Amino acid sequence: METVNSTRSLSASNVAKFVPKRLNRLARRGGVIRIQKEIYDTIRSVILVRLREIIRRLVILLEGSKYPSRERKELITPDRYDSGYGNSRLRF
Repeated sequence: METVNSTRSLSASNVAKFVPKRLNRLARRGGVIRIQKEIYDTIRSVILVRLREIIRRLVILLEGSKYPSRERKELITPDRYDSGYGNSRLRF
């Protein structure tokens, strides 16, 4: 499998915008009651890794067309669920 280089990259400053208030809200939606202060940097790094993986898979899916003349420019809902083998293509 080829490596995919993107013209844009996720900068650490964008991920640093996830301030504790936003991270708390996200954690509460996941069922977490309290978060220690030391965890915030770890959460930011995990979010950055996960976003990079999702974007990498999206780029592979959109650029990996069988026919160059039919290059895809958008993602549709069935792409997430249907891969022909019963597995999710993107596995969000």
